[in-house]
Amino acid sequence: MSLLYANLAAAGLRRRRLETVLTILVVAAAAAALTVALGVGRVADRPWERTFEATNGPHVTAMSIDVGADLSRLESRPEVVDSTGVRPVAISSFRLEGHTYGLRLIGSDGDPRVARPLLRKGARAGSGEVVLERSFAELLGLRVGDRLRTPNRPLRVSGIAVVSMGEGYPASQPGLAFAPVATIASVAPDRSRWGSLLGLRLADPKASREFVVSARGPGYQLEDWQATRAQAIDASRTAQVILSIFAALLLLAGGAVLATLVGGRVLAQVRQIGLLKAAGMTPGQVTRLVLVEQLGPAAVGCVLGIVGGMAATPLFVSGSASLLGASETPPLDALDAALIVGVVLASVAAFTYGPGRQIGRRTVGSLLAGTAPRRARSRLAGWAERSGASLPLVLGARDAFARPARAVLTALSLALTVAALVCTLAMEASLDVASTGPPPTPPVGAGIGLPGPDPVDDDAGEGARLRPIVYGLDAVLLLVTLANLLATILLSLRERVRNLGLLKAVGLTPNQVTATFLTSQAAVAAAAALAGLPLGLVLFRGAIELTGSADEFAYPSLLSLGLLAPAAVVVVLAIAAPLARRAAAQSVTDALRYE
Repeated sequence: MSLLYANLAAAGLRRRRLETVLTILVVAAAAAALTVALGVGRVADRPWERTFEATNGPHVTAMSIDVGADLSRLESRPEVVDSTGVRPVAISSFRLEGHTYGLRLIGSDGDPRVARPLLRKGARAGSGEVVLERSFAELLGLRVGDRLRTPNRPLRVSGIAVVSMGEGYPASQPGLAFAPVATIASVAPDRSRWGSLLGLRLADPKASREFVVSARGPGYQLEDWQATRAQAIDASRTAQVILSIFAALLLLAGGAVLATLVGGRVLAQVRQIGLLKAAGMTPGQVTRLVLVEQLGPAAVGCVLGIVGGMAATPLFVSGSASLLGASETPPLDALDAALIVGVVLASVAAFTYGPGRQIGRRTVGSLLAGTAPRRARSRLAGWAERSGASLPLVLGARDAFARPARAVLTALSLALTVAALVCTLAMEASLDVASTGPPPTPPVGAGIGLPGPDPVDDDAGEGARLRPIVYGLDAVLLLVTLANLLATILLSLRERVRNLGLLKAVGLTPNQVTATFLTSQAAVAAAAALAGLPLGLVLFRGAIELTGSADEFAYPSLLSLGLLAPAAVVVVLAIAAPLARRAAAQSVTDALRYE
């Protein structure tokens, strides 16, 4: 029996090559979307905490603007279990493309156990070299091998690293750099203008605030890791919420793609299922056959999608990690790939079983006739008739919701696309509002020769780095949803080929037949677009409410929302029109014999 199922499924796949290719491509898109969503979701999960753990960050940081201040006594307190040792800090500057930028140099001789910079590119700093903090390097476009022209000597960039020291650049200025003490002395020879820095690890991290209160003294300032975390989380909140929204949307898109295509493909096989039942197959056997036929192409598409998703994920993960001040997550492993395969194939099976079981219970006569169960008269068609609309418009309005299952699947696909666009418009509006934020925060110890603020805009800088990621993720999301929309419209059209042939047989011209199909698609698209607008706003609002960030986000203008709904209908018509014209051009004989 298993061999019979395999042979029948293979024959069905060969006979319906277009649908098979569509299944492979759309399942691949869904698997790729799930892969990217998993990678992006990992980056947005506890970004500061992951960096703090990876760098073994300090629970308390002491900073003095006086190099002679005795910070070492703090190391001897009983609460302390490890430290960075007292490090010198000096302020300098460098010229880049006609502008002057501040440079905060921290001594980094040896290999510290605490607050160790986590190298992402390059190597540790040698003589005459510096390692730059990642957000500082990326915003200014500095790379390994570049040279910084400081007043006293040039410095070569040997590496770029992630650190857990409060807000990133440019929210905190000047930018961070790590260098040997001898190199710092050659850049800033006046040691009287140096400061000092000490990072402490405590036996009880939760007692860091009490430690700060009890260890206060003249000549230095203390900051505990909980305050540092609050600053970093607040600085990265916009990026984290946006990435979380996209991860959720990609997951929804992947699920919707599978539901609409797989369920729709099963609904399109009613006549073939009728023939199988007429040949003696039971409803259960028919359902199992349909499962085998769907899972084969889905497995191929799943493999292709995971490969493509793994190739695309680093493009988003690297930039996202930089925005969040996070260490990058490891690439997907075999367990992750197996999880995606399992989720996709289980979804395909679930979305196949329901429609297949429902169709399998119908009578052989209704299946062979290719007709759906009778529904009540369409109110939309009645309104079109009373308004004096032309015959193609009336027929299209009558046909729009004649197949409720197909109409729901098509509407779901388009509604998700509109919701994604609403979220994107809301993100863009939020970035515009954020550009009016407060000026950069000077670092602790700003009195040790800090130059004026760098010629950069904190919020504009975040927007410049965030927009490419937003647009890239939106492109992935739109690609998935539009591919699904194309497949859904195509399958819907192929279901109606015989009906379109009947319309031509009773005297409608090809243009009228085309108008009939486009009217039905426009009606479904309009309903879906109107549903997608509130869906997108609800998704966006829900995401920002979960993070408590409502005051930092904005919503799209009423004008943009008002234009989005008709634009969605136009897109559907643009996709459907050439397909409908091609179907309407078939001869009546070919259309009526179409399987």
